[in-house]
Amino acid sequence: MKNSREFIASVRDLVPLRPLTYGEHLRIAELQANRFLHIVGVTEAPIPERVIAELPRVQIERMSPFPVSGATHWSSGRWLIVLNGAEPRVRQRFSSAHELKHILDHRFDELIYRLLLAGRPPRAR
Repeated sequence: MKNSREFIASVRDLVPLRPLTYGEHLRIAELQANRFLHIVGVTEAPIPERVIAELPRVQIERMSPFPVSGATHWSSGRWLIVLNGAEPRVRQRFSSAHELKHILDHRFDELIYRLLLAGRPPRAR
């Protein structure tokens, strides 16, 4: 992929724009992961963290102490993924992939997660 917009658009295209059931979320996440691995050319585990860290407009930083395993924030024209530097590297690798999923879902999360969030107050912006 030449840029993160192309990558994100390619992986987001797998998501139907409607509220999804839990099972649909799991299946779509699997499809997105497979497309991502195909795009970056990874064929076996473990997935190197660099495949996420080297995406354009994505930056990974570590903080220690940090109250959670990971967090994602749009800042200064790029996605900032902050990982808990005190956690084991295997956990940090998982957290970076988890945070990438938040980036992918960002534009449509309130729509696609509507069924899962029913009964919960809307999140603050």
